[in-house]
Amino acid sequence: MFLNAWFQPMFDYVVWGILPLSLLLSLCGCFIVWHQKSYAVDALSHGVMLGSVVGDMYHLPAPCMSLLMTVGYSFLFQYHAQHILIMSYGALAIAMLILSLHPLSTPLVNYLFGDIFLITPQDIAIVMVLCVMGIGLLLKFYRQIILWTFDADLAKVDGINIKVYQWIFYIILGLTCQIGMTCVGSLLLPMILVVPPTVSYDFSHSPVTMLVYSFLVTAVIMILGLWAAWFFDVPSGISISTTAFVCYVLSKLKIKKT
Repeated sequence: MFLNAWFQPMFDYVVWGILPLSLLLSLCGCFIVWHQKSYAVDALSHGVMLGSVVGDMYHLPAPCMSLLMTVGYSFLFQYHAQHILIMSYGALAIAMLILSLHPLSTPLVNYLFGDIFLITPQDIAIVMVLCVMGIGLLLKFYRQIILWTFDADLAKVDGINIKVYQWIFYIILGLTCQIGMTCVGSLLLPMILVVPPTVSYDFSHSPVTMLVYSFLVTAVIMILGLWAAWFFDVPSGISISTTAFVCYVLSKLKIKKT
């Protein structure tokens, strides 16, 4: 009876939330590591947080506001990269100022550290759509994407419109940040996006194997983090991020020994 009461909700979240979300996070995370643009996650997560706060204030759909902020930050990434950090922490400061002056239905701690149990069926549907889009683009334009990823200059010579792929990637990443913020929060989102592909990189021999390993590592981190949150009665976002950090440290110790 006790096991059934615990396992059934866990099973529901694993099937309908964790697995597709892990796939989406691993796809975006691998591209972030390949392009060495971890700063983009911080900028987008803070921008998405501001968009979510404004959307909550005026009762607007969070994905629409996140998409609007993502388009603005994508413009900065391509033309004014030197201002990214200023805009990133400026957005975080404004979001926290709004929350201080106008308490909303969602507490500040949920924006900062998240709660995976707040994922809604709408969020899961968005994750599914983004997964299909990401995998579809990767399969259809695999050669162009890989060439752009590892040698942008050669991709330009080959006639590949890099800016189009960048816009598509940042839009998918921005919407992913909006969903990921629900799970682990704006402050800890880079941990769950960057750690799995970083761990997988040391054990992979090709981009495809890195994507597969990253997905498996992300899924394990999410499941173990959720179990630890239940077992120790701690916030799920903090538990998942801590599990990711422990996984990273253990992988580096293993590599050092070998």
